[in-house]
Amino acid sequence: MRQVINGVALGQTVRRLGLFVLLLSPVAQAEPVWQTMKSLLDQGEAGEAFLRGSKVEEEKEGDPNFDYYYGMAAIDAGEVGRGVFALERVLYQRPNMLSAQLELARGYFLLKQYDQAKRLFSRVLIATPPQNVRDKINIFLAVIEKREASEQARLITYFEGVSGYDSNTNFAPDNASFFSPTLGEGQLDESGTSKSGGFTDLLGGLSYYKPYDETRTQFFRIDLADHNVWWTGGLDTFAYTAQMGVISKMSEDLATTGQFIYQGYDLAGEDYRQLIGLAANASYTLNPQRSIQFGISILEFDYADFDNRDAVEYNVSAAMNQQVSFLYPALWNAGIQIGMSDPRLDSFSTRAQTEKEFWRLSLSQRVPISDSVGLTVSASYMDSEYSGEDVIFVVTREDKLLDIKVQLDWRWNVKWRVRFETGYKEQDSNIEIYTFDRAHAQLGVRYEYY
Repeated sequence: MRQVINGVALGQTVRRLGLFVLLLSPVAQAEPVWQTMKSLLDQGEAGEAFLRGSKVEEEKEGDPNFDYYYGMAAIDAGEVGRGVFALERVLYQRPNMLSAQLELARGYFLLKQYDQAKRLFSRVLIATPPQNVRDKINIFLAVIEKREASEQARLITYFEGVSGYDSNTNFAPDNASFFSPTLGEGQLDESGTSKSGGFTDLLGGLSYYKPYDETRTQFFRIDLADHNVWWTGGLDTFAYTAQMGVISKMSEDLATTGQFIYQGYDLAGEDYRQLIGLAANASYTLNPQRSIQFGISILEFDYADFDNRDAVEYNVSAAMNQQVSFLYPALWNAGIQIGMSDPRLDSFSTRAQTEKEFWRLSLSQRVPISDSVGLTVSASYMDSEYSGEDVIFVVTREDKLLDIKVQLDWRWNVKWRVRFETGYKEQDSNIEIYTFDRAHAQLGVRYEYY
């Protein structure tokens, strides 16, 4: 009897459960798609949410709830255009919906429709959203401002005055006496030995950058440098250098530059040398702390009064920048340059004095002392070997040049900075008249206008 009763009770329980399932199933099946998409978005499954919405888009578009979550899912899944269209439908029906305005502004930003993005971001800010939302909007607006500035033509000018002291203004040996196997004992004239004294440099220039499209920027630059030695006018120089070329953004990490170079160089008020050249380099960012650069150049030197020094110079170079924070934060740069000089004329003189191969190693470190003060220490070593034997000294010339500099830079505002530099340069040569050392110290003030 009890078994029958239990069976009846069990049957009734099953029937009731079945009825409950039947009543519940339509509700579950009728759950709005937008709720499913919302749940998936909360779980970070934007791609799946977008796929679910895409299956019923034609049927559900126009429903503000569906369009809102479908628009968010589409943008996060990379289908920015479809997401923007969906969110525009939301605002057509609910023009004051702040969350839809914010998501649509993000879509416009990703499509680089910056004017529309700024308009919507500003509307949301006026409504005084929570602080974390305001902070994110301000980041978007700052990025937009930076990108718009980079797409506009820019003109940069500078002027700098430098004054200092040089222990060897003419890069000459200290000793006037020398010995030559062919001439015997010799003596350099007074102008052939080192002379110390003060100097003044006046520097100026301008750079113009014009974006050609999203990946290429044309540029033109001209620099002027006037160097005056206090004790004589015979060492005064004036150089003007013009560069023009194209900067290409190949990817987020790779940029290349190709340029044409022209330089005129005057000595003591008269034409001394001209330079014409082509150069190209590439810069690749390996990570936020490290980048590498490669360069190549071909330079032609044409001297006004020294035909035996006319030559074409070939250079290849490589360098690496590395930010480190071991012991103290610093930016390191290490580089190598290899080159050769090929004279136009083929003679004993040009092989001994112009034709050469050389290499150079360099290392520098910049340390930020504060937000406005930086210290840079650099050193380089260069080895030059000439091709022919010098007929006077009966030896093939070889020079080794060491150059060390320390620079303290203080930028007191965005346009003005003061720079102090001191350095030592020493060249050791197997021909004694080319051996010299030099120490210098200088102070400069620079103004830049953007």
